[in-house]
Amino acid sequence: MKTKFCLILFLFFQFLIGYSQSPQDVYKKPLKEVLTDIEKRYNIKLQYSKSLVKGVDVMYPTWRYRMDTEETLTNILMPLDMIFQKTGDKVYQIGKYAYHIKPVEEGRKHLEKLLASYPDQQYRCAMLARMESGSRLMQLKEQNQSGRF
Repeated sequence: MKTKFCLILFLFFQFLIGYSQSPQDVYKKPLKEVLTDIEKRYNIKLQYSKSLVKGVDVMYPTWRYRMDTEETLTNILMPLDMIFQKTGDKVYQIGKYAYHIKPVEEGRKHLEKLLASYPDQQYRCAMLARMESGSRLMQLKEQNQSGRF
């Protein structure tokens, strides 16, 4: 009788241990909830599509908050392969990180590094000229889109 009682007690405690919450369950929050909290806390407006945040969870979100709005957004979004862009005063647009798109300045640095590996000075000069004309074309397109033209 005593053995049965001990066995039942042992199985009961094993059952409780098996169904306890893990830290991942306790500190995980939906991204939608985290973004709403950030909007209230920092008094900003975040723009994003519902499909972007649907089913996405953030681990330990409150531990990622900082005094600076942009630092907080970086800490929350970077592990999720998302980025933000400031579109106005206290307005931020959130989107997926595009690995295939580089800013012009980053592309220029990469190209200069590649060109430095070519010993032919004439080839380097020709490529740099093409790069400059392409950069100017990008500036003209941006000005046209922003209505400055």
